Amino acid sequence: MDNKSLKYKMLLSAFRVLPVKKIMAASPEKTQKLFRKAYKGADIPTLSDPALVILQKEVAGSKVLYARHRKKSDRVGIYLVGGGMLKYPKPGQAKEIVKLARECDMDMLLPYFPVLFTGATLPDAYQMVYELYRETLKEYAPENICLMGGSSGGNLALGLVSYINARGEGLPQPGRIYAGSPGTLLLTDEEKQLAEKQEKTDVIMSLPALENIWEGMTGGKEVPEYWTVFAPLMKKSIKNRFNKELAEKAIRQGKSEYKGLLSRADDLGPGNPMAMNAYFAYVFAGAWLGSGKEITPDEMALVMTDVLESGLLRTVFGMTDMNRTPKKWERDMRKYEAWYKVHGKDYPVNWVVNFDEALHQEGSYYCFTRCPICEFCQREGIAELMPALCSTDEVMFRLQHGKLYREHTIANGDGVCDYWVVGDKVKNPK
Repeated sequence: MDNKSLKYKMLLSAFRVLPVKKIMAASPEKTQKLFRKAYKGADIPTLSDPALVILQKEVAGSKVLYARHRKKSDRVGIYLVGGGMLKYPKPGQAKEIVKLARECDMDMLLPYFPVLFTGATLPDAYQMVYELYRETLKEYAPENICLMGGSSGGNLALGLVSYINARGEGLPQPGRIYAGSPGTLLLTDEEKQLAEKQEKTDVIMSLPALENIWEGMTGGKEVPEYWTVFAPLMKKSIKNRFNKELAEKAIRQGKSEYKGLLSRADDLGPGNPMAMNAYFAYVFAGAWLGSGKEITPDEMALVMTDVLESGLLRTVFGMTDMNRTPKKWERDMRKYEAWYKVHGKDYPVNWVVNFDEALHQEGSYYCFTRCPICEFCQREGIAELMPALCSTDEVMFRLQHGKLYREHTIANGDGVCDYWVVGDKVKNPK
């Protein structure tokens, strides 16, 4: 029995007759040219409501429409419009914000984040929304902030979570996200194969359309930034150790592999002092997968060493001298321990750290009984890379004028990763 409404059938027929799918799959240049003709700037209507105070503010150079309850509300929603950053919110969407504020009994914000015609790209939109979110935290508790959005706006709402983590400024995550049909880039071959099966029935979207929209929104800029920093260093190492062709393949294909890993990785929580270790590891895992595993795990360990010993990172790590600050890493792990006591219940997939101050006289000693990187690699079927990832610890401490004494790793099935780190000038440490 066909339960589709007459309205649905009529719209379906119209979309099949009109070249909507062809327009959506057009190149970023053609699409932007088409929308630019109708571009008239942000059209923000004058609105009023007896229960609300409606006003405009400017945040990070962009307008924001506020619909606040006259009787103070402790809840707020930030609505991010879709449209692939090709248009500002329509006047009708502004009116919907007022309606949502009234019916949901919460304040509502509608940001007019930068569009592509102004020379902006997705990172610019993230930055503007991030600043708006930071401002919103001054008035509302994070658990009472809700990000909302549809299509590319839904994807922007979801992506802001990763952007907050990547910024590393310790901002808490929003309490809720409502994302309607978020426009998401397809990363893995399996996802692309499933999308190809839908090509015949989907009358609007296609795989080329998704890829072109992503290209247009990002403008070639990388989100987040870890890959941008390390990709050139990895490429140089692979080229020197193997050949140019393998280096280009590892980086070209590794980029999408890295994004896929990030999309499936566990959320380690806001302001996690250890989170960068995971992002660092996944960069190398992405390049290794990008090579088609033509590089062995042991060879990948050498590539990682080359990257860590590059001029940039050597300088950064060299700013720490374990001979002068022998308890540095114990203090850092204590900071993580304090963070975990507060956030661990909400983000259980994380490192579990333990201390034994009586075990050694010199240096810092601590151990992990759980490692989210190891668990993730096992889940992804790439556990054979873990020993190579673990080997970077020794290199990092050496660059900090230290020496790592370790007898066990979780990756080897020992159930614990032990770290005893002392200055490299210490003879016969106890």
